[in-house]
Amino acid sequence: MNEVSMDSNWLSLSEYSSEYDISVSTLRRRIKANKIKYKLIHGKYFLPRQAQTPQSQTFTPVPTNKAPESLAQKEDNTFVTAKSLLDELKKAYMQSLQGKEEQIIQLKQQISDLKTLVMYLERENDKHASSSNN
Repeated sequence: MNEVSMDSNWLSLSEYSSEYDISVSTLRRRIKANKIKYKLIHGKYFLPRQAQTPQSQTFTPVPTNKAPESLAQKEDNTFVTAKSLLDELKKAYMQSLQGKEEQIIQLKQQISDLKTLVMYLERENDKHASSSNN
């Protein structure tokens, strides 16, 4: 058994989850966001036991050196991301439209060529029909 599991000041995610009534997935998100202090030993996360008893506290994450982003910064980031995605969609749509317009031009040219061919064949047919009647 390793030194962390022997130390009662550090709890595994499942132990911490049970003791402080918070989901393991929430704990993993907070670890990923670096919002709580943790140790990673042999692929297993451990969190420090809080000083207060579980019944007398609400969960307060142990802050790290990172300052959390303000709500305004998050909204700005969301807006910038949404705007860049919208710009990408517009660009893709315009490329698609341009391709369709080129295809329409080609099809119109083919129609014109076919009409010319039909007119020529009808004239030839008329000539052939009138020469066989004589």
